[in-house]
Amino acid sequence: MVNRTKPEDKRTMGPWSWNSKLLNEKVIKGTELECWPATNFSQTKHGPLFGVTKNGRPQMTQLCRILYRDWYNIDCEENEIAHKCGDKTCLNPQHWDVKSNKKHGARPNSKKWWQE
Repeated sequence: MVNRTKPEDKRTMGPWSWNSKLLNEKVIKGTELECWPATNFSQTKHGPLFGVTKNGRPQMTQLCRILYRDWYNIDCEENEIAHKCGDKTCLNPQHWDVKSNKKHGARPNSKKWWQE
C-alpha cells in the first residue's frame, strides 16, 4: 500500500494517526441545528467509518471519534460519543454527547459491539 499522505496533512495523537486534510474535505457541514450527513464515508450498522492507523497498523474506526480528536485536539479513547439527535451517522459536533464509559452505562465485563 502506497502512503499518499503529505506530512503536513497528517495528524497524530497517541497511537492514532490520520489524514486530517482528507477527513475534513469529506465532511459536508450544515448549520448548527442540522444533522450533517456522513454520505462520503464507509457505512456500517454502527455508524460511519474512516481509515486511520493505530500503532502503525491501518484500520477502520468510528468516524465521530476521529473527528473529535481532529477538531478538539482531545483524546476520547476512554469515552463514548452518543448522538443527542438519535442519528449515529450525524457528524455535527453540536449533536454529540461525550460521556465517560461509566456515565454512558458501560459495564466492565460487557461485550463491545464488535465482540458480539
